[in-house]
Amino acid sequence: MNSLLNTKYIFMCCVIFLIRQAQGDRPMPVVTLTPTETQIFSGQSVSLTCDILSGKPQDWKYSWFKKGYLAYNQVSSEQEYRISPANESHSGDYTCRGTRKSDSQNSRTNLPIPELTVDPQGPVFTGETVTLKCGLATSGGWRYKWYKGSSQTEVSQSDHYHRAGDTLTIRSKPNPKLSSDRAEQVFTGSSVTLSCEANLSAGWEFYWYRHTPNSDPVGQTAVNSYTISSIKVSDGGQYWCSAGRGNPVFYTHYSNAVWVKVTGNVILPLYGKIRLVWLLNVSLGWSV
Repeated sequence: MNSLLNTKYIFMCCVIFLIRQAQGDRPMPVVTLTPTETQIFSGQSVSLTCDILSGKPQDWKYSWFKKGYLAYNQVSSEQEYRISPANESHSGDYTCRGTRKSDSQNSRTNLPIPELTVDPQGPVFTGETVTLKCGLATSGGWRYKWYKGSSQTEVSQSDHYHRAGDTLTIRSKPNPKLSSDRAEQVFTGSSVTLSCEANLSAGWEFYWYRHTPNSDPVGQTAVNSYTISSIKVSDGGQYWCSAGRGNPVFYTHYSNAVWVKVTGNVILPLYGKIRLVWLLNVSLGWSV
C-alpha cells in the first residue's frame, strides 16, 4: 500500500548520497566578481577570480564553467578569468575548479547544491501522484537528471515517470477490478449494479464502458458503483471500468471485462397454462 512512499525515500537517499560525495575533503573554491554589481551592461569588462582555500594561488591550475559546462576550453595558471567586452551571451552562473600542480588533485567545484522537495509529504498510497522538485537558488539555464536507488539508475521518461525541467512526477496506475451483483442472466425490467474496486483514495471519478474499453464512457460516477435500472436487452454486453482524477485527467488502467446478459421475459400462451394445470392434476392423481 505504501509502495510510492518507499520510492520517495529512495530518491531522497540518492540525492543525499550525491551531495555527500561532492562534499569530500577537497578544498572549496570561492568566486569573486569585479565589478561587484551582479548586473553588468554590454561593453563592460568583467573579471572573475577563483580563490582556493588551500595553499597558494600559484599551486593551482584553474578551469572555468558556465552553467556546468566549460566556459573556457583551456586550463590556466591564472586564477582570474576576464571577459571583455561583455555582452548578453555571457550571462549565466559561473563556477571554477582548481587542479593542484603537484599531485593533480581537484578542488571542489563551487556548484550550487540542489534541494529536493516532495509533494505530498505524508504517507502515499497506491494510485497517488508524487511530485519531486529539484530546487536551485540560482538563475535558470540548468539541465536536470534524475536518479533512483543505490545503483543511481537514471530515470527515463515514461508513463510512470514524467520529467519536466526541475520537476519529476511519479504516477502509479492502479489496476481496478470490476464485478457484478448479478452472476447469472438479467431479465428486462430488473436492475444490475457494477462495482469498480481499486483501493483508491478520495477524489477519483469512475468511468464505465460498454463493448470496448477505449470507447466513450456510457456513464461517469463519483462513487465506484454503477447501477443500470429497468434494464433493456440493448444494455447487455461486456463492461469495463476505469478511474481518473486531476486536470489533465490521470487514468488508471482499464479493468477486467464483465458480461451483462439480458434476457426478455417469457410469456406463456393461454393454452400452455391450461396444459400445465392439467399435467399437475394428473400427477396428483386427480381426475378432470
